[in-house]
Amino acid sequence: MTAFASKRHAFRWVVMAYLLAMIVAGMVVAASTLDPLSRALLTDVAATVVVFAFSIGFRNSSFYDVYWSAAPPVLLLFTGVSIPMIERKLAEDKPGYPAYRDRTPKLLPLGMFR
Repeated sequence: MTAFASKRHAFRWVVMAYLLAMIVAGMVVAASTLDPLSRALLTDVAATVVVFAFSIGFRNSSFYDVYWSAAPPVLLLFTGVSIPMIERKLAEDKPGYPAYRDRTPKLLPLGMFR
């Protein structure tokens, strides 16, 4: 097997690992009824476990190289999309929520420590 063919073969395994990680992450999201932050944490842990299993199976920690570049933007996108959706739902379902939202800082609820 030439070096090029060997790299192509290895790349296929990496692609399969990440496809499986995305499938498992999708299953976790679909099955979870938790809040978005907890759901994102569980999804990240599930995908990490899949990639970890591949890295152990192949005795190659380089499987993680792509993960640390790919996972943060996906989690940021998930968080950025889900927070406005939850804000709208809470405003519809909870009568006092808009007032609470207006008096609570956006980044951290520091008002609760006053």
